[in-house]
This record gives sequence, C-alpha cells and structure tokens, in this order.
Amino acid sequence: MGPTRIAVSQLCSLPSKAHNYALITRLASEASSKNASMLFLPEVCSFMPSSSNETLENAEPYPDAPYLPGPGEEKAYPTLSFFSSLAASKKLWISAGSVHESSKTQGPDGKARVYNTGLLFDPTGTLRGKYRKVHLFSIDTPAVRLSEAKTTLPGDSLHVVGGTPMGSLGMAICYDLRFPYLSSSLRSSGATTLIYPSAFTVPTGVKAWETLLRARAIETQCFIVASAQVGEHWKGGRRSYGHSLVVGPDGSVLADAGGYDSVVEGDVEDTKKDLNLYVDVGGEVSVHRERNEILQVERHTREDVAN
Repeated sequence: MGPTRIAVSQLCSLPSKAHNYALITRLASEASSKNASMLFLPEVCSFMPSSSNETLENAEPYPDAPYLPGPGEEKAYPTLSFFSSLAASKKLWISAGSVHESSKTQGPDGKARVYNTGLLFDPTGTLRGKYRKVHLFSIDTPAVRLSEAKTTLPGDSLHVVGGTPMGSLGMAICYDLRFPYLSSSLRSSGATTLIYPSAFTVPTGVKAWETLLRARAIETQCFIVASAQVGEHWKGGRRSYGHSLVVGPDGSVLADAGGYDSVVEGDVEDTKKDLNLYVDVGGEVSVHRERNEILQVERHTREDVAN
C-alpha cells in the first residue's frame, strides 16, 4: 500500500450555514484537485452557534449509519444531503467533524437538548459512521465560560469504521481527548487512526492540546488526525485555538496548521484560517500492531533500597 494523501482542514466557522457550506465546498474541491483521498473537518463545522438558542434552533435530524439519502430528502436532511452530495461529487471520504443533531429527549431541566454528532461519508455519499460525543465540555473562568451540557446530551457508544484510506477510523470529538480509556477502547476495537475534530478554547489549547494528542498517539500506537476551529468566530465573541495536527504513532507531529501560541486577546492572522493542510501518510496505516496490555507491577525488596 502506497502513501495516502489526506487533507486536514482548519476553519473559522461562522453562525451561518450558507457561509460554511460555501467554505467547505471550496476546501473539498481543492482537496480533490490535489489528489487527497480524505478530507477531515473540525467540530461544529457547518454552524458555529453564538448562543444556546442558536444551537437548538439550527439542529437537524440525522439517520443512523449506513445511510445514503435519496432524491427529495434535502428538506428532511439538509446538512446530511449537503455532505453526501459533496463527498460523491468530489469522490472523497469526508469526516464532517461534528454537527448538532436534534433530539426528542429533554435534559434534566425539562428543556430541549441536542447531540454533538460526528459524521463520516464515503466517496459514494453514503453515511458510513455516526458518533455522538460522549464527554461534554465545561469551563468557568474569568476569561471563558462554557457549559456544553446546557444544550447537549452525551452519547453512550463508541464507533470504529473500517476500510477508510486511513485504515480503521476511531471516532471521537474534542473533549473526548481528555479521556485515555476512550482512545484505548477504540484501539482495542481495531482502530488504527483516531480522529479528534475540535474547537478548543484558547486557554485550554495553549496548556494541553498538543500534549494530549501526542499522548493519545503514543499510548495507542495510532495515527491521530485532529482538525480544529481557529480564530474569532464573531466580533468580540468566541475564539478557538486552532493548530490542526497530524500525529504519528510514535508521538511525532507530522503537520501543524498554526493558531494561537499564547493566551492573547483578538484574532489570529487570516493566513491561519480556512485552509487545508496536506499530509502524505505512509502505507503503515494498515499494519496491525500487536501490543502487550498485561499490567506489570514492580516489586521492591528491602535490599533494593540504598542505605
């Protein structure tokens, strides 16, 4: 198996589906023209809400995978149909980061909730993978206050999709990165590549983003693909850290799209927004790596202790 070219996007999505659809279409066209076999998009790529109400109002239904939308289903599944058509027309695998999926289940307060859902499409336009984010993010600092649970329900299952250009793909989203048992479970289920589409805040990104991604790669011996949101999404509003990364199984950073390098006010340069990062990954993505997962406990005797 020869090298696989992938396109890893870094977006500054807006609270406008029309704007984001046009941007994603441009990047998919570019990826196809550069012979990429797979396009990776970040979390909430199709709509970046500016309020809880916008999150709920713009959520859509999504069927379970596998699913190929037929003619006339655009009204029932508008964003699903957009990505399906795009994948088929560009002959690309597309990891559609995540979208907000409507739900009939209410939260503990009796109010409506959504799911933060990852979607994966093959080059026929078929929805091959659907994953609902398990771990919901919360931060309360003087600089940033966010609570995903106010609008979102957690998922309750993991998903690995086989047969992709990057081998078997383990699906995760953003804050899932903090939990090593999730990545280990995906690896034990056969994943050779883990994805973390994200919209990290600037303070948490500066502290932990690259460190966590490299740790997940080393402990699972998987490739990591982490497409990220970046920059200021509306004037004076939410900002995302950026630094879309591809990490090798040994923890080495293979590519970095840049972003914020410290906790500063304002926006990043436009040159770091709305772009594709191209990486040629070697054929080893399909190689099975046998791991010894037996826990080894060191035992020390009194003679081991220096006097």
